[in-house]
Amino acid sequence: MDTRKMLACLLGATLMVQAGSLTYAKDVEEAKVLSLDNAIKQAQSKSLQLKITEKKGDLDKENADMAYLQGGYYAYDAQNVQATYTRKQQEVIKDQITLSVTSLYEDILLSERQLEMLNSNIALLEKQNLKNQIEKDKGLKSDLYMQQQDLAYQQTLQSKTDLEQQLDLKYTQLGNMVGVTMSRYKLEDPNVIYEPYKEVASLNAFASSQAEKHIDLWKATEDLRVAEETPIMTYDYIQVITMRTNREIARDSKQLTKENLEKAIREIYVNIKQLEQQHEIYVSDLVLKEKELAVNKIYLEKGMISQLQYDQSELAYEETLVKLEQLENQHSVLKFKLNHPHLIA
Repeated sequence: MDTRKMLACLLGATLMVQAGSLTYAKDVEEAKVLSLDNAIKQAQSKSLQLKITEKKGDLDKENADMAYLQGGYYAYDAQNVQATYTRKQQEVIKDQITLSVTSLYEDILLSERQLEMLNSNIALLEKQNLKNQIEKDKGLKSDLYMQQQDLAYQQTLQSKTDLEQQLDLKYTQLGNMVGVTMSRYKLEDPNVIYEPYKEVASLNAFASSQAEKHIDLWKATEDLRVAEETPIMTYDYIQVITMRTNREIARDSKQLTKENLEKAIREIYVNIKQLEQQHEIYVSDLVLKEKELAVNKIYLEKGMISQLQYDQSELAYEETLVKLEQLENQHSVLKFKLNHPHLIA
């Protein structure tokens, strides 16, 4: 074989191997997947707020121990309540991070599907515009109608641009929370199963029970206990009335905290049940659109409707799917709050 041909063959083989390696490397890069569980874990480990609260908890414990040495049990009691409260806040922050990451993660996936739907809608509008132009040339469409259709098309294009910008921002926010560059990752669909929230026999009793789990009510209860159990060991008039007033304030604060929490819990429960009713309507609508789509497929195969008409019915089905997913995301957030009542403000 000619030397130049041999070198050319060797060079070609080398380039093919390199190209294969580059393709493999690219596939490996593209194969990076960020699951929801990992996103939550990474966000919690990265959270400065959680680290600060942990340090503050250690400091509060030291202050409580010192208060015992310097002032005895009653001085220690108040400081220990604060130290325990700070420790409880750490778990609250973890749940807050879980909720924030989950909401943003699912919102990104929803936005991706909305973007796909908009792209499908734009493609249909472009086909419809071509059809309208042909009909206009035949005198079947007016200039006003064409202007209205063009405006609808431009508005859809703007909606797509807005959604793309919002999606970029959401990816950046998630990357900042998790501590990764999101352009190197794709999100794994968590496939959350929708389940209605349990029915409660008495909403007031349920709200009262859930409110008791809130750390703000725990803190208000402990503050009241400390105020009532701390003896008034002074004859100073101002100090006496101050301590008595503080007991009354602590009692009222506990009651106000309890009432506000119970009210918020009742409202969330009602909202959840309203979403569940809406969910049933969406599911029924989806079933009808699915049947309609199946019928239209037969019509399309028999030439009874155009491809454009079939695509429009398919888009209507996809729009209902997206609405259903959006509702399920809202439902999931409210359920999480109701099951973790300390997240309720």
